Amino acid sequence: MQSLNSLDSLTEAGQGCQSPPELTDFSPRDVYKDLLAKSITPQKTCGAWAIVSECESGEHHFGKRIFCGREWCEVCGEDNSASHKRRQARLLTRIQQVKQLGYFVIEWPDWARHIGEKGLHPDSDRGEGVAGWCYSKTELQDTTQAIIEVLAGRHGRRGRVGGYFTRGLGRWHWFGDKLPGKWNPHFNVLVDSAYLEKSQLEEIKVSLRTALNCPELIVHYSYFDKPGQMVQKVRYITRATFREYGWNPYMAEELFNFRNIRWWGSWKGAIAWELKEVEGEGEDVAGLEAVSSLQQGICPDCGRPLKAIRHNSGSGAPVVWSRPVDSVYLKLWDAREISGTGYYRIPGTKSRYRYIFSPEELLKLEGLEARARASPSVSPRIRQAQRSVNEFWERKRRAWDELDEMELSDG
Repeated sequence: MQSLNSLDSLTEAGQGCQSPPELTDFSPRDVYKDLLAKSITPQKTCGAWAIVSECESGEHHFGKRIFCGREWCEVCGEDNSASHKRRQARLLTRIQQVKQLGYFVIEWPDWARHIGEKGLHPDSDRGEGVAGWCYSKTELQDTTQAIIEVLAGRHGRRGRVGGYFTRGLGRWHWFGDKLPGKWNPHFNVLVDSAYLEKSQLEEIKVSLRTALNCPELIVHYSYFDKPGQMVQKVRYITRATFREYGWNPYMAEELFNFRNIRWWGSWKGAIAWELKEVEGEGEDVAGLEAVSSLQQGICPDCGRPLKAIRHNSGSGAPVVWSRPVDSVYLKLWDAREISGTGYYRIPGTKSRYRYIFSPEELLKLEGLEARARASPSVSPRIRQAQRSVNEFWERKRRAWDELDEMELSDG
């Protein structure tokens, strides 16, 4: 064997109005993922924080609750949870460009699933230095890359060379449904394709088995041509399968920060079918189009970009979502959730509470803070910005006091 190179509806329980962590100039994504990842029981903090954004018109405001995304989390691991729906929305915008959808399931025989287990079975390789296929993060990354190079081709100076499909995407499942808790990693791949001749399918299977050096590799293929079937398949491959941490604590730790969804090819083509077409077939896609738009930084109500609050000091990329605030603000703002996705529309721009910031005020002051930090100066303009920042924190302290008086701090 060769070595291969390769956060939901607004819940009340457990949401105290505690002060958010001290934040410097990181993106909210980095902060909350790091915060939740360090929790032994992420579900206890899952959804307790939210971030806010507005479109460039200033007329539409949105909230987004923060989730850990771990499959074994009792919040994120449920079918059709907010995390599940967000993954669906991210993929469906691509699948809508496909008229016919091919589906591969690539699975390892039972004897090959644990080879390469670090430190637990040191003699399993019989002294041959076997790397394995799917029992560490490194092996999974290498195996994923090898599969994509077969199906999509290898990167050359002018693009991909070889391969069978111009575009596709894949996602791992870790356990099956028949034997819950039995380690059964399999890679689901959706490709822009339809019926394959038997000879071509056999050629692809041989190529995969050769590239992975696993003659017993299990490869299944099917295809679909109805939008409702495509939506069902996206919903299926984006669901959680690692439902219990105790099923495999070793791999649970290995999968920290593992990039599970991979895609290749150009996904900027015309839409082949609309989501509303599948609603008549009984598929629940409510809100997914709006969520997909927000994920791309576009206002779903007016089509304008989300407004940049500041720019990332490292990459220079615009930051369009605020730093985290307690998600109880969403209730105080009368925010309306978008179909159980954990994204919210926030009506109006004024707060009905004396010391509670409105979304517009919060975003404006955060922008002032960013500019004050980026341009330290003694000019009157900057001093005024710094005073505004100090007033922001004083007002925030009073807000917590007001929340305590309203008895919301106990959830």
